[in-house]
Amino acid sequence: MQVFSLDIQPNHYTFSIGLSICASVGAVEEGRQLHAYIVKMEYFAYPAVGNSLLTMYSKFGMMDEVEILFKKLPEKNLISWTAIITGFYQQKCFLKALRQFCDMIKSGEDPNEHTFVVVMASCGGMLVPMYGRMIHAQAIKFGMASGVFVGTAILDMYSETKQMDDARKQFEEMGVLASHVSWNALVAA
Repeated sequence: MQVFSLDIQPNHYTFSIGLSICASVGAVEEGRQLHAYIVKMEYFAYPAVGNSLLTMYSKFGMMDEVEILFKKLPEKNLISWTAIITGFYQQKCFLKALRQFCDMIKSGEDPNEHTFVVVMASCGGMLVPMYGRMIHAQAIKFGMASGVFVGTAILDMYSETKQMDDARKQFEEMGVLASHVSWNALVAA
């Protein structure tokens, strides 16, 4: 593949951007073509390219492809883990999202706020308070339970699972960090 007539060859950054564009505009066939070219040119080993492929297929709702790609990734990082967890959440495969989170922790990869927010939403979607409490404990362990984003996700999860005492307690623990979103989540519950 040549860009114009300047004999410029695409690199892994070019492919990452191209995959992101395909994902954002729903260009499934073009994304598959890029994927084939990436394999041919051996760019899959670059973490940014592998993660972009995961994200693209997740946005297309093609979770079978995501699972296959994820297993083949030569190097998994926080972005890889969060991409597959987010994909499962978006497809309402909440238990699979939670399992991936547990596998991520076992692998030694530390979650970030985004990962916790998605996993908390998955727990809320399953309507199983026990799972939410376990993830809440992990958020405390990583020092993120009182932050605005994770704290609000915890509050929302408790509200969705009808654990109103726990939701109120979470809100109180957030203290001055409670945002308008936190207030709205508590009032809506």
